[in-house]
Formats: sequence, structure tokens, C-alpha cells
Amino acid sequence: LIVLNKPAGILTVPLPGRSDEPSLADRIEDHWRSHRRREPLAVHRLDRDTTGVVVFAHTPAAWRELKACFARREPTRRYLAVALGRPGSASGTWRTWLRWDEARRVQVPVDRTVDDAKEALTDFEVLETFDGASLLGLELVTGRQHQVRVQAMSHGHPLLGERIYTGKGGMKLAGAFRRQALHASSLTFRHPVSGRDAAFEAPVPGDFAHLLQRLRSIAAP
Repeated sequence: LIVLNKPAGILTVPLPGRSDEPSLADRIEDHWRSHRRREPLAVHRLDRDTTGVVVFAHTPAAWRELKACFARREPTRRYLAVALGRPGSASGTWRTWLRWDEARRVQVPVDRTVDDAKEALTDFEVLETFDGASLLGLELVTGRQHQVRVQAMSHGHPLLGERIYTGKGGMKLAGAFRRQALHASSLTFRHPVSGRDAAFEAPVPGDFAHLLQRLRSIAAP
């Protein structure tokens, strides 16, 4: 395995037809090239501007085992996010049905009866509140593309810095943060060889920490 703390502004893997954009997979492959290693295999992905823990596999066997593990929803995936407003309860579960719009490359909340609708589940907890915003602890049950971002919007609490899933009034946040305030803080899964739990944590990056500091100073009496 190779486990990385992904920075903002870089893809996990190249987008189809846009191989000129930098990605973690390309950087790993460049590093391995001198060691005659094989192509890195992405087990899961983070959005371009989401930071935190991401996993690649060295071998096809390890990749298959890890992909199956993720498909069974066994890993524990925790995130931190700063969202607009305050959820109505201190904790709970966001349950949404989503359909991927390939033309616009976005998730669309839909009724569960819609063709290709897929269930998205995220457990949330309010960790800290500020003036007009909240720090949320999130645990993914499912792992749909853009899941947290679209669910936060659909439940009335878009992420600070969000540019796509803003909802009504979301553009007021445009100057608050340069990216969506979302960080994959920890990941625990069963190691594909040893069978033991493997746990990894990534500290919040500097821009996220600065955002929290600024929000705390605003909220201070």
C-alpha cells in the first residue's frame, strides 16, 4: 500500500481526456519509475480540492481486496467539514438519493424511484459552532462521488468555499475560503495481507486550520 496526505488543488487520478492536469497517481508513477515499480492503483478518490488520507495499492491482488472491502462498507472514513449555519440536531444521519449527471459532472439529489438513483448515507456530528457556521465531524457509510458536498447543500448547510453545490444564498461564501472546507481526517481498514486493522490520520492543512482560527476569533465575545 501507499497512503498519502493529499493536498488541495491536485486530482487523485487523471481525468479522461485531460492527462495534462497533475494527479497523485502521476506523481507516484514518476517516483516508482526509477525503481521499476508497476502503475499505482487508486483504491478510492478525493475531489481535487478535498485534502486528507487517500490509499493506492501496489499490486492488483491488494487492489481487488481493498476495493471489495470498500464495496462492503467496512472501512471507517472520517472527515471534517465547515458548513454554513447549524444543523437542527447535534448529530444524525444524512440520507439522500443521488443520480450522477455525466454531462455536467455533478450529483443531483433525486427521488429514490428515479432510474440510476443511488443511496448516499453520511453520519454527522456538530463538533463546534461559530457565528453562522459549524465544524462537523462526518463518517461516510457510502462513498458516492461528491457525496458530502451535495448532501451538505441538500440539507441546507453548504460547505464554506463550495463553488458547485452552493444552494440558495451559497454564493455569499465565495470569499470565505478558496476551496470547499472538507478534509479526510482519518481512514481505518483491514490490511489486505495481514488482515489487521490499519489506521491512518492526516492533520488539518494550514488553510483549514487558519479558517477555524478566524471563525473562533469572530465568535469570541
